[in-house]
Amino acid sequence: MALSGSSAGVARRLAKPIAERAFTTRLYARSLKGEAPTSLRCEPLDPAPGDPDFANALFQGRYVFGGEQKSALNEPPWNLQDASEAWHVEANSFEWLADFRATEAETARLRARELVRSWIDLNEKWQPLSWRTDVLGRRLVWWACHAGFLCDGAEPTFRRNFFGSFAAQARHLNRSAGFLIDDVWNLPAFVGRVVAEGALFGKTKRFVTDMQSLQELISQEVAPDGTLPSRNAEVALNSLRLLLAANSVIERLNIELPSTVADTIKRIALGLKCFRHGDGRFGVFNAGNESDRGYIDAILAASKARGATPSALPQGGFHRMSAGRTLLLLDVGKPEQIHPTTHAGLASFELSVGRDRVIVNCGSNGGGQWRKAGRATAAHSTLVVSDTNSIDLSDRGTKTETNLSIHSEHREEAGNALIESWHDGYVTRFGLRHGRAIYLSADGSQIRGEDSLTAVGEKGRNAQPFAIRFHLHPQVNTSIAADGVSALLRLPHGGGLQLRSSTKIALEESIYLGSSEGVRGSQQLVIHGHTEPAGQTILKWAFTVYSR
Repeated sequence: MALSGSSAGVARRLAKPIAERAFTTRLYARSLKGEAPTSLRCEPLDPAPGDPDFANALFQGRYVFGGEQKSALNEPPWNLQDASEAWHVEANSFEWLADFRATEAETARLRARELVRSWIDLNEKWQPLSWRTDVLGRRLVWWACHAGFLCDGAEPTFRRNFFGSFAAQARHLNRSAGFLIDDVWNLPAFVGRVVAEGALFGKTKRFVTDMQSLQELISQEVAPDGTLPSRNAEVALNSLRLLLAANSVIERLNIELPSTVADTIKRIALGLKCFRHGDGRFGVFNAGNESDRGYIDAILAASKARGATPSALPQGGFHRMSAGRTLLLLDVGKPEQIHPTTHAGLASFELSVGRDRVIVNCGSNGGGQWRKAGRATAAHSTLVVSDTNSIDLSDRGTKTETNLSIHSEHREEAGNALIESWHDGYVTRFGLRHGRAIYLSADGSQIRGEDSLTAVGEKGRNAQPFAIRFHLHPQVNTSIAADGVSALLRLPHGGGLQLRSSTKIALEESIYLGSSEGVRGSQQLVIHGHTEPAGQTILKWAFTVYSR
């Protein structure tokens, strides 16, 4: 009798530690060795343009991964022990090879080759993180894409070790397919198998099987609107980059691109457009970061996806309102699972005017503790009840969130837009349903908001403190007016906004973790209040946008 999906997942979870103990043995390490190629049958194309400045920082031992900077002159990043897991995941995935290649300098080639050599020396045997399936899949893809850059002109020993390690890692990835679990991002492992098999051997039976598995995975994980289960734009962009690399292998083997893959590439690309602010970078939601505009542009251009920017992502739970120079992004989505990157940002929004970000979420760069802090509801531009998260983020492993309900509606008339939403994330603990409505005028000069807390049962009639938080981008200068119920926001490129509230506004400290610059001090405007015993509390606020 076949196991159900949940039973199979439990079986894999139980088998995984047993398998990992076997992976650490010398016998297993020897089993991965075999006849190694002297070159790849085909070299896939990495659509990322690369950043020479980032490569220069790495060359000088300034390692910046996940917004966390570590310095170690003449030391490879794998030797650093005090960095976070997210930092080491990025370092071991080798996406940064594109940055070295972009310099077009021989010294960069030599330095990249030396880093690869040191990694191979340290990772002859399986390691829990560097050989984890998602990390391994990404590394195989980018090693394949940049094999020529690394190996052209290299001494025979390096070429032999490089291709021998590549083949051994590919063998392990194929063997570990049965131990993939929901705790990690599975798409890189599937793409890694396709790219490695195609690059090493061409169109084999295994390649065809791996392509079928990849199609099944993306059919399950990529929603019709192009969003992934993580609801993270940065993860979606990196997924698109991986799929484009797989696409280039398929093209170079003269195989017709499966319609499932082609359609997924288009859906992800169009969905990503919805996340972009006026500066061309992403809104900071669900552990995603701004990312680099040139990087985003290059990946989207390589996708060749044509179509209008969506005003909503129904499955992902995002709305976009744009008028004049004003753009607003609102998160009204429900996380499918609670895991270490889930953010409790229900009904949070971001606002930009032209190239200037104004209202932001805090993000999660900067290392382990900052990453944890950035997950909290208080780190988002939304309403917080009693300084409590709207989603339970307790670290008890992966679990499905079953009791959360969210509703939203997006209406437009004569160029004016209105989004109305509510969620019951606070019903169980406080008996309160949070509603949020945001209106944007046709000319983009007026943003009006209304937050409500409605009692659900007697528990909701107990007075509770709440705060409506508007986290500000670090480049926004802010001051509270003498009346105490309005604030002036001045933008770096000229112009500004005025925030008005039906009650007093406080100016408090905040942080911004949404860019590659790591931890940056900022401010937040906060409206504090207490719920009414009558059963419903309504608070209104509004922004007026002023031009230069």
